[in-house]
Amino acid sequence: GSAQWGYYGVWGTSQAAPHVSGMAALLLQTYPNLMQSKVESIFKKAATGVPMPGDGAYISDTFSNFAVWYYAWNDHDAGSGFLTFDEVMKVAKTYK
Repeated sequence: GSAQWGYYGVWGTSQAAPHVSGMAALLLQTYPNLMQSKVESIFKKAATGVPMPGDGAYISDTFSNFAVWYYAWNDHDAGSGFLTFDEVMKVAKTYK
């Protein structure tokens, strides 16, 4: 088969925290009067569910010394899903 370069999802608070914090800062810059509970609600509504399109991919990374392994979402994966800022702002418009 052929190999292609691409992206894959990673998990854990060390990856999620800076992204979610940045989105919260940008959201609050636009809507400064939102309470924490509203921000959380917006993020949960904006997140798309898992599994994501990366399901079933074979991946390699520097942390595994470029070993190739199969990537799939499991029943123990947690969270509300994949979050994009475009979707956050779309949902936020309904909370004005």
